[in-house]
Amino acid sequence: ADGWILPLGSWARTGEMIRAVTARRLELGKGNEPFATIADGSGCRSLADFQRLKAAGATGVRVAPWQVFPPASGVVNRATRIEAMERFAGEGIGKINA
Repeated sequence: ADGWILPLGSWARTGEMIRAVTARRLELGKGNEPFATIADGSGCRSLADFQRLKAAGATGVRVAPWQVFPPASGVVNRATRIEAMERFAGEGIGKINA
């Protein structure tokens, strides 16, 4: 990825950061070059949430389903990550694609 935007607490703040990076790229004469911005989507729970990140300027999203669906045991390991990914596929992005 060309640009990774850390979790900033809100879609508005993420948009501010993306706009700042875009402005700086323009200042450096790189505005016409391809550029991807990957934002943190761990707070996304719906299609509207992902659309907010897109509207903020994100071209991609990173998710960690074990943060969306933390294991009941509180222990994150390979098995609980896989379980969370399967749940996110069904209850998260599965609803978006329906």
